[in-house]
Amino acid sequence: MERLRAERQARLPVKLGGMGLTSMVRIARAACVGSWALVWRPMQQLCPQLFATVRLETAPQQAFVELRRAHQSLLEDHAAISRAWEQWDTQIFDFDKAGESHHAFHPSGLAKSKELLPLSRFGTDDDFLKHAQRRWSSVSHHTEWRKLLLDLQGAAVREAVRFVSVSQPGAGAFLNAVPKQKEFRLPTWAMRIAVARRLGLPLLAAAAAGDGRRSRHGLVFDVLGDVASNDGLAGHGTRHFLILHALHDAFRRVYGGQVRREPMDYRGYSDHRPDLTLLLDGNLTVFDLKVFDSIGSRADVCELRGGYVAFGNTEAPAHEVVLGWAERGQAADGPFDRRTGGGHVRQKLGDYDRAVGAGVTVVPLLVETSGGCAPPLMSALQRAADWRQNKLTSSEYDETTWSARTWLSFVSQRLSVATQLAAAQEVAEALGLSVAADPRLQ
Repeated sequence: MERLRAERQARLPVKLGGMGLTSMVRIARAACVGSWALVWRPMQQLCPQLFATVRLETAPQQAFVELRRAHQSLLEDHAAISRAWEQWDTQIFDFDKAGESHHAFHPSGLAKSKELLPLSRFGTDDDFLKHAQRRWSSVSHHTEWRKLLLDLQGAAVREAVRFVSVSQPGAGAFLNAVPKQKEFRLPTWAMRIAVARRLGLPLLAAAAAGDGRRSRHGLVFDVLGDVASNDGLAGHGTRHFLILHALHDAFRRVYGGQVRREPMDYRGYSDHRPDLTLLLDGNLTVFDLKVFDSIGSRADVCELRGGYVAFGNTEAPAHEVVLGWAERGQAADGPFDRRTGGGHVRQKLGDYDRAVGAGVTVVPLLVETSGGCAPPLMSALQRAADWRQNKLTSSEYDETTWSARTWLSFVSQRLSVATQLAAAQEVAEALGLSVAADPRLQ
């Protein structure tokens, strides 16, 4: 079952947590509908004596019967998955300590109903007939994503958490990176670890390490690499350094000297040294990078929330460390209840409490070890992209590849590669793996 679920996941698009190894069987209906959407108008124009009077809705020929069958079944699937997403979007899953509600996560990108044209519109000049197969394919992909998540939620908490984590924005960008330049390249050993962790497959090195060797805090290394990823002997300094370097490089390309990395002159406004600061239009913004793992070192105590809510096991801890929580309710209300949002929340001062009090904008930049980037980080990158109109400079065109022709895709792929390399290096060091490689291939 483990290998079967991994194969199903690999068949999904990268943005839906997969590997982009699309099954032609799975998108056969979308290919049928999309092909007819593309060619029907030219066929009627070029051969009016044959097709001008043919109605796709009623034509008796077998090809048209198959088209109608595929079209109708995809519409039914779209209605079903749309209802599911609407229910997930409206039904509150739980609350955080700030009283904000959260909903179950599902990926974006499902085609809207208006984009899935009826057969009567085929043969017109409607713009939705262009790239129609991609829109119709989204129905199949989202339907399969939901089925796989439900299966994983029933199989194990860890697997549901892992799948939701790798389905987050940015988690799979490294798979789209063309390894022409060094910053877009993952060594083979790192790619193997990254893919195995992404698909929930055993790491051969971890399996071979089943000789009783233990981690820094005495945990036996598991075959899936959870302990190695969270409790290695070297700590988390390496992964933080590589990811911070990628983020600093990204912001520096937009804001130049206005962004500073680990400044020394922070004591006037903060008790904690920032990872990045940005002084823009006289306003100071402090960024603090947190790199957390959604599963943790012990899969048996992995929190269920991460298998339903985006960044469900990492965003709240990051917020607590950086910004803390304001007191809500009273002690007589009982302990905080995440399901209802009620109860007493004790005040917790964050690392940047003094900075916030001084009027500084503080933003936690959360990156999961799977590569997913939390909303505050994605918003910061999007603002930088807007500042640059999402365009590359002439020098950046020499640094990029054909798969990253916008500024945002350029920095997202570089950040994703850095994250996967940092996470893989931590696993490799914990397990005592060799990371040597032929320098001619670097």
